[in-house]
Amino acid sequence: MCGASATVVDHIKAHRGDERLFWDRTNWQPLCAPCHNRHKQRQERAPSETPFTTTTTMIDLLE
Repeated sequence: MCGASATVVDHIKAHRGDERLFWDRTNWQPLCAPCHNRHKQRQERAPSETPFTTTTTMIDLLE
């Protein structure tokens, strides 16, 4: 979004506990933490049709 280095893997579509969707790499997008937090805060403030998604740091994915 801003051009900064990505530090967070964001789920494009909310996985809601669906492990298949959680680990689907086509559902991931790299974001820097500030852009991710702004994006998710907007979703949390939006009507309930847009749920908050769980995120995983890139470090978590490498472990």
